[in-house]
Amino acid sequence: LRLTERRAPDRQLRAVFRSLDADQSGAIEIEELVGFLADPVGRMMQRLIKAARAMPDWEAFVAKQDRDGSGLIEWREFVEMCRRRFNILDDETQLAMVFEALDADGSGSISFGELVSLVSREGEVGRRSLVRRNSAGM
Repeated sequence: LRLTERRAPDRQLRAVFRSLDADQSGAIEIEELVGFLADPVGRMMQRLIKAARAMPDWEAFVAKQDRDGSGLIEWREFVEMCRRRFNILDDETQLAMVFEALDADGSGSISFGELVSLVSREGEVGRRSLVRRNSAGM
């Protein structure tokens, strides 16, 4: 199975295609599709890490996403950041799992420190949070 971006008929489908094309080769390999199905949250977190590392001033970027000036990224700000800045168009249920994984202290918002932990430790905090949530039966 190999699907190329040129074959995707409309804009939304092309955006989903780019989301699945983890290596940005212009084609979805079976391994990428299996990887998405096996761990969509981990895949999204890796995309966030990659995007964050590509930014020249991550701190200024995060501050700009904080629309209400609280010093934290709330759910709506997170969704907007994922959709508009990182072109992550995954289902909100999956985005909510990523949000919960990033919210290491369970406060309902993401601090700059929690985002820095994600980028500096390549998602270790998120994976720990997912394990904690899954073991609680959520």
